[in-house]
Amino acid sequence: MEIKNGLSRPWLAATLLAGSVGLTACGGGGGEDEETSGGGDTFNRDGYISASDRSVGEGNEKAIYEYEIRLSRSQDEAVTVDYETRDGTAKAGEDYDSQSGTVTFAPGSRSATIEIPVLGDVIHEPDEFLEIHLSNVKNAKMNESESKGALTLANDDDRPHVAFESGQQSVSEFVGSTRVTARMSQQSGYTVEAELSMTGTARDGDDFSISDPLTLTFEPGETVVNLDIDILQDNIPEGGETIKFSFDSLKDANFPDDEGPSEHTVIILGDNALNDTGLDTFTDGNSANLTLEPSSHPGQDASFGRDTEYHPDSDGHAGFSYTKLDQDGNPLPSNSPSWDCTRDNTTGLVWENKLSDIDLTPSTDPETGEPVAVEILGDEFRAGNFLYGWRKDNSNDSGGSFGIAESTENQLSRSNPVSEPGADQGYCGYEADSGRRGSVYCNTRVYIEEMNRRGVCGFKDWRMPEIEELRSLANHKVDNGVAAPEPKFFSNLKTDTRYLSDTPAADNEASAWCYDYAEGEVKLCQKGIYRGFMAVRNKQ
Repeated sequence: MEIKNGLSRPWLAATLLAGSVGLTACGGGGGEDEETSGGGDTFNRDGYISASDRSVGEGNEKAIYEYEIRLSRSQDEAVTVDYETRDGTAKAGEDYDSQSGTVTFAPGSRSATIEIPVLGDVIHEPDEFLEIHLSNVKNAKMNESESKGALTLANDDDRPHVAFESGQQSVSEFVGSTRVTARMSQQSGYTVEAELSMTGTARDGDDFSISDPLTLTFEPGETVVNLDIDILQDNIPEGGETIKFSFDSLKDANFPDDEGPSEHTVIILGDNALNDTGLDTFTDGNSANLTLEPSSHPGQDASFGRDTEYHPDSDGHAGFSYTKLDQDGNPLPSNSPSWDCTRDNTTGLVWENKLSDIDLTPSTDPETGEPVAVEILGDEFRAGNFLYGWRKDNSNDSGGSFGIAESTENQLSRSNPVSEPGADQGYCGYEADSGRRGSVYCNTRVYIEEMNRRGVCGFKDWRMPEIEELRSLANHKVDNGVAAPEPKFFSNLKTDTRYLSDTPAADNEASAWCYDYAEGEVKLCQKGIYRGFMAVRNKQ
């Protein structure tokens, strides 16, 4: 046996083996987080803190999100680390509330959370993120690459709808400029572009001019955008013209839903003029309805004026030009079977369209045998067979008399405001409505109030027509037999009654001027006798 320094190698080997056995016994079997030292003591292996990338739906309102930080191995002592949120594409105060502080891992724990308030919204926008930065670790370690995590706020909102603010507007040729307005249903975080298409009878460069491209651009956060249009004035007498816009394509938005119009029509109203007579045929003194003017009878009406400017049959006879409107004031095709108002494209005036007659024959109560009055609801006060008395409460333009008297004898009941045919107060009807202010009568004053209260065809500036305005509708074409306006555009006007105007007679304070469409003449009508009536409004 070889011995060096007083020790033999077998002894050294035995000693090392004994030391090895003794260390193992002292460790008690060990655990995942334990490690032995050469001196026989136990200790925790270092745990590493890490921040990771997470994602959460942003929601529609403020909510707390618990962002988790992980520790690779649990420790016997509490572990702390400082944290701070920082803006990425998400902005503090807009998308989340900034946070900072210290988070603690309890002994034996491997996770801890940071509460981050997320400010949800209803804005369609790109996904956004904020950063969580960790620093100043105690009782653990952290690699630089794992000291930062991101929290993505994922968009969970639908794209907004884009629609025009209204379906139609009317402007005078002399207005100078106007604008078309489009609205988004909600804000967007994207730049939304709405490309428009344009049609209509008005001509770009002659009747109007648009300097901007036909693209409406909503910058992020904007919900209203305007397209400016210059209306060009000329000296050419002409009827109304239209510019019709519709959405051609949309970027980062949806086409209009049921809550908004997808088209908008700008109506450039006709020149301030009266219609012509409608006569487009001639006479030689013996025969009528000739297509050519005979040399023996020159200078006849059909050779002059607007009647020589023929429009398509769908537009109106000879020089007349009309457009049907629906209950909201939108233009309708000329062949629409029902409509609420008619716009005269020559004068620019808008007239109500009379509704179907109401059967005023009372029914009989089966128990009592007594007659039961007809119940009138909705817009039926505009029925063509209802009659009204002349009434204006303005002493400055009433011709010295307010017109038909208003008293308890001719006041209609609020609970069932309908009168019987032939009664002294005329016959008419209004919707039973406890919210109506003032008394209800069958006269022109209440009629106009009701038209404006209900906003017929989207307007609240209805009025009584002047006598020349009533005359402007008369169509004197020979083969019609009467001068009534075209039934295609004015339904249910009567030729067995005269229509009241707001023009009082100068020489007779008890009378006002009215128009007789059966004879095509202006006549006087007593204010106290019930007549036909229809409302009108000015062009804008």
